[in-house]
This record gives sequence, structure tokens and C-alpha cells, in this order.
Amino acid sequence: MRMLNERTLKDLGVSHITPAENRAECFKMLKLYKDDIDMVICDVEMPVMDVLDFVQKVRSSEDDLEDSEVLILMLAGQDSDKNAQGTRVRGGD
Repeated sequence: MRMLNERTLKDLGVSHITPAENRAECFKMLKLYKDDIDMVICDVEMPVMDVLDFVQKVRSSEDDLEDSEVLILMLAGQDSDKNAQGTRVRGGD
């Protein structure tokens, strides 16, 4: 799935894509490069950190990301109203 997403983004003209193995790694990258990252695309089923916790952590004022306007796009292989509603409530896009 990651390769398909990367190929699609490149076809759309996105020139810089930095993959992360899991949301914890992605969160660390966001903290380091918050001014250089415009969008995060993550799978709802990624390991290590729950997607709702990830969104809440990025949007919270506990870390250096509180003023980050990064777009968080979550992909799911299954339709789940619970996931969609939960991510919107916690700041997902």
C-alpha cells in the first residue's frame, strides 16, 4: 500500500516523501521537521501508537507541535464510523 501511495503522490507532483515505519517514528520526525512537513498520511492500522492517540498527541499543546498546521490524512482498509468520528473529534483531517 505504501508503494502505491508514494507512486500516486509522485504522479501528482509531490517531490519529497519521507516514509516512517510507525506513528511513533512519524511523531519524532514531526517534532524535528515540523516546519518542513505539510502532510502526514498514515494507515489507521499502523503499529506502535494508536491512530487516535497519535492525532491527539500532534494536536495537543503538550509538545512543540501545538502550532503545527500539518494535515493528517488517515487511510483505512475498512469502513469504520467509529474511527472516522474519533479522529475528527481529536483533530484529524
